[in-house]
Amino acid sequence: MAEGDPGNTPPGTLHEGGSEGVKNRPSDLIHADKAGSAEIPRGYDGPDSGIGERLARYGPARNRAALMGQFLGELAALGQLIPAHLGGRREVEHRADKLERCGCWLLLHDYFTLGQTRLVDGRFCNQPLLCPLCAIRRGSKLLRAHVERLATVLHECPGHGAYLVTLAVRVRPDLAERYAHLRSA
Repeated sequence: MAEGDPGNTPPGTLHEGGSEGVKNRPSDLIHADKAGSAEIPRGYDGPDSGIGERLARYGPARNRAALMGQFLGELAALGQLIPAHLGGRREVEHRADKLERCGCWLLLHDYFTLGQTRLVDGRFCNQPLLCPLCAIRRGSKLLRAHVERLATVLHECPGHGAYLVTLAVRVRPDLAERYAHLRSA
């Protein structure tokens, strides 16, 4: 088989791909009609939705999750000293098994009459602090919630904009004093 042939990769590995010219930024998800009401297309994965880009991000994340699962499995198998806050050997083995299988299959529905492709199901471990794939999915859900709130605020206050403000303070030995300084600013 050829080097880039999908049949030459291990089972459960997602293949990189993507569509050119796809716009999938958070600002592209907010559509306002002439009356000014903002609408966010929920679950939309049409030709310009970036499903290829999503799968391209999921592939390397799935592979990193499998590697993390293998590492945890080897750690548990070696009988290394496992800290009590991790729940013991069985808990680590269970987490490792879930990590190794995370993202091993995804169910996509192609609604060709509508021109939409949607990710409707899959095997996920739901451990976003350990698993890069679940972290991506969790981050996108949180982003969707923030975009919805932003759309609501921008609709209610059309003259306002969104800004990110970062406060920086010099490091001092007294943390309580620095915190009080920030709160009073």
